[in-house]
Amino acid sequence: MPDGNNIRRRTFLQTTVAASAGLSAATNASAESVEAPDNKKEVPYGMIGDVKVSRLILGANVMSEWAHSRDLRYVRQLMRRYNTEERLFNVLKTAEAMGINHMLQGSAKLLKDYNTKFDGHMHHIRHLPVNQEDTEQTIKKKADALIQSGVRMSYVYGCSSDLLVRDGRVDIIGKALEIAKTAGIVCGIGGHSLKVVKDCEKEGLRPAYYLKTFHHDQYWSATPKENRKDFCWYAPGSDIADSGVRPEHNEFHDNMWCLEPEETIEVMSKVKVPWIAYKVLAAGAISPTSGFKYALQNGADFMAVGMLDYQIEEDVAILNGLYARGVKRDRPMMG
Repeated sequence: MPDGNNIRRRTFLQTTVAASAGLSAATNASAESVEAPDNKKEVPYGMIGDVKVSRLILGANVMSEWAHSRDLRYVRQLMRRYNTEERLFNVLKTAEAMGINHMLQGSAKLLKDYNTKFDGHMHHIRHLPVNQEDTEQTIKKKADALIQSGVRMSYVYGCSSDLLVRDGRVDIIGKALEIAKTAGIVCGIGGHSLKVVKDCEKEGLRPAYYLKTFHHDQYWSATPKENRKDFCWYAPGSDIADSGVRPEHNEFHDNMWCLEPEETIEVMSKVKVPWIAYKVLAAGAISPTSGFKYALQNGADFMAVGMLDYQIEEDVAILNGLYARGVKRDRPMMG
């Protein structure tokens, strides 16, 4: 679905207001149409384990100084200057007003300060980092620390899962998953590489959910198919995602986080737990109209999206407009 074919955001907002007044779409035998939320000003919800989660989750990348900047070197300085504490509190207030009740990653201190100062109820989905050197005891300490900080939902960190799968150590992911569950965490498995999902499913792991990157490749800076290499995000010897950037235009340069969108759709169609899709806008290269529709149509149950304060209300309107129009999908909505 080429991004260039999408209508402009403001035009879309005008049309979806009419759509939300009562427009519905017919279903057929092979596809279901997701239901619009009762309150058109708030996002819909689903359940992951016993936790009620907004279908749109606040991603925190753009709220930090290391927002994916591709080759735009000024972006990180811009984020440091733009994201004052007051503005970040406004992001959280606006998101909560729109019904968004979870933030993925980001500053634990910021979220605690916001909930304290503004009587907020925003919840934190934080990662559980593990590596090949971790013992059961060290993993348990990490899981207990999350519980003590008030976290109910976590996931085996995407960077951890990528590297463990790359090195043939899915067993450590399984160990971390079980330890986190025993500690009382609703625990998922994150990853950039599709091999994470495939290998974890092959080994019979049962996370509460998957957190898997997902976006189409119809944007100008997408790496050409013939040059896409799994685990390209990591430089040799590094566990930092985006450390593998290369100077060549047609190689990875912090620009592509779902290398196989069609295969991702096929693999995830067989997964029986909820799927939180993230990086659905390819770090800003894809419009919300296009990215949201692609993710929902092709199986994502929840979306984690980085949003600045002025983007949240429009993004919620776009999402709810899609629900009102009837997004057809073959994978049943989970959660």
